Amino acid sequence: LGAVALLAALAFAADYSGYPPARDAHSLYLQAFAELGVVGLVLVTALVAVPLAVALRRRLAVPAAGLAVYAFAAGVDWDWQLPAVTGAALALAASLRTLHR
Repeated sequence: LGAVALLAALAFAADYSGYPPARDAHSLYLQAFAELGVVGLVLVTALVAVPLAVALRRRLAVPAAGLAVYAFAAGVDWDWQLPAVTGAALALAASLRTLHR
């Protein structure tokens, strides 16, 4: 497995060495920190964490699960840049307003 991984890494480096360096981070949180500093990181984290905390506090399983998946995925991949994905997370967050016990 080590030799295969090494060959794959070398092939990737050879294939993509001619491209300009990436300017966007895959992580929403790293992107916010790189562009806006600590204040931006705190604001973006709050934007994701507050609706999740509300859903957990109200024990709403479906919105909590969806928001938790979004919060995790936004930190490790670029899916947050897709309007449908972020739109779904925003819809879940907005649904918390109407889901009262």
